[in-house]
Amino acid sequence: MYGTCHLSVLFRQHRGKVTGIAFNPVSPHLYSCGSVGSLALHDTQDDKYQLMRLLTNTVARGDARCPNTLTISGDGRHMAFVGPTDFTISVVDAKSLDEVHIWSSTICHLHCTFLCSAMNGRVIS
Repeated sequence: MYGTCHLSVLFRQHRGKVTGIAFNPVSPHLYSCGSVGSLALHDTQDDKYQLMRLLTNTVARGDARCPNTLTISGDGRHMAFVGPTDFTISVVDAKSLDEVHIWSSTICHLHCTFLCSAMNGRVIS
């Protein structure tokens, strides 16, 4: 016997394809990004998943990194992604999406697991 399902929340923040979605393992936040560069932060404390912040032209455009576009640090404090261009890596505060650091991939020495995972679109465990 199969159960039934229903749509709890419908997100309409992104134009184009949704290219990434991630839950924060530590705080009550959900992140999503779209193929035209948008990045959204949602509050998961209730069933409405209220939009807390929406940034445009933040994540690299396109869908080449799907579905692992967003990478959250193990402690849940930071998130990394490629963007706003294909040649930059951005690290933001996971609670606010405020910029922490941006690296140019043309000068970056990728010895850090967190950054390498962001560049390759892999999730860090």
